Amino acid sequence: MWQTHSDDGGKTWRMACYAPFSGGGGQPLLATRSGYLVSIKRGPAVCLHISTDGGVNWDEGTIIDYPASFNGAMIEVEPDVVLVVYPESMGEIRPSFVRAQRIGITPEGPIPIKPD
Repeated sequence: MWQTHSDDGGKTWRMACYAPFSGGGGQPLLATRSGYLVSIKRGPAVCLHISTDGGVNWDEGTIIDYPASFNGAMIEVEPDVVLVVYPESMGEIRPSFVRAQRIGITPEGPIPIKPD
């Protein structure tokens, strides 16, 4: 996976380089209201990565689940809390279950938010 960065709102860009983590497919990327960037990658586990500096640096990632694929989505549902929703295929061609997690985004890493 490649990444680049602009310090001037997209007028110029740094040289593209490998991102610090790999990921297949088009990873969802989300910016929270506080400015964290959150990316989820797939395979061999679903792993969530956080950047606190606009994508220049990323954490080592946190595994949030173990399905072999991630074709889901995420949205910020409260400040710095994302809802991640994705199918679980259970080895079948068509998904049979949907999984969802609420995850708090902090400088120390993601934290699970338990249902009320």
